[in-house]
Amino acid sequence: MDHRPREVALTILRRASDGAVLLGIGTDPATGLQFCRPVGGGIEAGESAEEAARREIREEIGGEITDPRPLEVIDNRFVYAGKPGREITHLFEARWADPALEDRPEFPVAKKSLPRIARWFRPEHLREGLVRAVPAGLEKHLGPRPAAAPLRMVAVDWSGAATGEEKGIWLAEASGGRLLRLECGRSREAVASHLLGFARARESILAGLDFAFSLPGWFLEERGLRGGPELWDLASREGESWLRECRPPFWGRPGKTRPDLPAHFRAADAEVPAVKGIRPKSPFQVGGAGAVGTGSVRGMPILKALRDGGFSVWPFDPLRLPAVVEIYPRVLTGPVVKSDPGARSAFLAAECPGMDPDMRALAASDDNAFDAALSALSMDAHRGELLSLPPARDDRERREGRIWIPWAATPAARQARE
Repeated sequence: MDHRPREVALTILRRASDGAVLLGIGTDPATGLQFCRPVGGGIEAGESAEEAARREIREEIGGEITDPRPLEVIDNRFVYAGKPGREITHLFEARWADPALEDRPEFPVAKKSLPRIARWFRPEHLREGLVRAVPAGLEKHLGPRPAAAPLRMVAVDWSGAATGEEKGIWLAEASGGRLLRLECGRSREAVASHLLGFARARESILAGLDFAFSLPGWFLEERGLRGGPELWDLASREGESWLRECRPPFWGRPGKTRPDLPAHFRAADAEVPAVKGIRPKSPFQVGGAGAVGTGSVRGMPILKALRDGGFSVWPFDPLRLPAVVEIYPRVLTGPVVKSDPGARSAFLAAECPGMDPDMRALAASDDNAFDAALSALSMDAHRGELLSLPPARDDRERREGRIWIPWAATPAARQARE
């Protein structure tokens, strides 16, 4: 049996405009946690390391590089999928032959290798403790890396209740693959105050909130609103009257049937894959089973408060910490019957065997607690994807927003697997 280490060539590509580094994002199947590394792959027989670096970039992400500069040869010993491995890594830094490629937000990897997608990581998101960059020793080549507190991933399962929302709002915090906090008892305003406390303390935090961050674009256009932040300001002033009067486009209260509208859904809602036939509800529906409109309208003033307090709200702002993103827990938890306590317990026992038993029992005790806990853990597991989220793609996204879902659940990922 051949026990010689595999030789690979990896290339650091740096974006001139902001110093961002292009890294592939992979997931260790044994731990479920993500890692990031430069794009590249194995050196073939008879091939030099530089030739392999050029070929791998061409084959994996469809671009040509120029002036590859050797940086270091790293004897990389690692554990992946629970098994030890060893690679001799030839590390290069290069530039795109076509500078226009720097404008692409992400690069699906064409080959059936890992990682499967590459994205740009800005220098502030490569700080120690935020993402796991491999191979060991790579860090010193990625630019200045000031020390940072461990990144806290916070997920909030929301409530639009007029009173007593404290009983329905659950907040979970995860870091390093562990669930650190799971609790309820805060009002919407208290949740905002809690998150703003992290910002004032200069903690590294990324929060996911479970409500629609905006409304279909035509609603904003009719009111002369250029984007989400202007809508949040309007909702802060008029949102309660929208809910109380329930005039079109809002509906769902007794006697307020679904009206004919230019669109009931945002493009962001349509992009979310169905889970056992379940998809996001219209943010205009403010009453009836599964309605999300009430929570969304009452959540928009919270977004305004967070943004005014220093949070970036993605994708309305470029993602910088502290940050908040819109989440849809059904995609993050998968097709478990969340209304069934037994199903929740069985799922947690199977998928989270290392979770503290008391924390696991609390997560299984309530479907909202379950959503918050699993969402926080999923966010923590996908921190590489979250920290490399690209800015808004177009004017529609600046008006309507976008729901974060793991890349593996997107149509682009399905196409890459085919």
